[in-house]
Amino acid sequence: MVFHGSPNQGLDMIKRRSSTLFSQEMVFASRDFFIASLFLQKTGGDFVCSIVKKASEIFLIERIKDGLYHRYNSFPASIYVLPEGSFYSKPNLWQEELVSDSDVRPLTEIKISNTIDYILQLSVLNHITFIKYQERGGYVEHEDADLVRLCNLYGQSEVIAPEMLQFMQTYQPEVLERSVLQKIV
Repeated sequence: MVFHGSPNQGLDMIKRRSSTLFSQEMVFASRDFFIASLFLQKTGGDFVCSIVKKASEIFLIERIKDGLYHRYNSFPASIYVLPEGSFYSKPNLWQEELVSDSDVRPLTEIKISNTIDYILQLSVLNHITFIKYQERGGYVEHEDADLVRLCNLYGQSEVIAPEMLQFMQTYQPEVLERSVLQKIV
């Protein structure tokens, strides 16, 4: 089994979505339930809150002030349990993620009534470690070098979502300026 976090409830099929990073449609999932939980909302992605796993510890690290509240909200969401059969790892994909090239029918759905409360509860129960923006120093690369690399990967993509560029101009202008994407904006 693998797990897929989604802001949408009641899905009878998890459909492939276009991936900016890979320029193709795919379904993402994780073998780790708690990592999938952190993908219930995706607003701003790693540019707002990075998800990192070191050994067996999962970290949710704010990359902007109040990043937790930018990425997650109080809306309902669901974690879907999926059959692992069609999922595989891919080069340049985070080792905790798997992809499928086909739509996937869920085995079951776990409904979350309030995403932000659920994420905070995961931290209280020590399933994840939440690192606030002002405490991120020892957990992220110097001068956000990892985010610059991520921008450069996006720069190799054929299609870059305009809302992602706008978001970065607003919240991560220093990172954007040091990446290949600065030529686009």
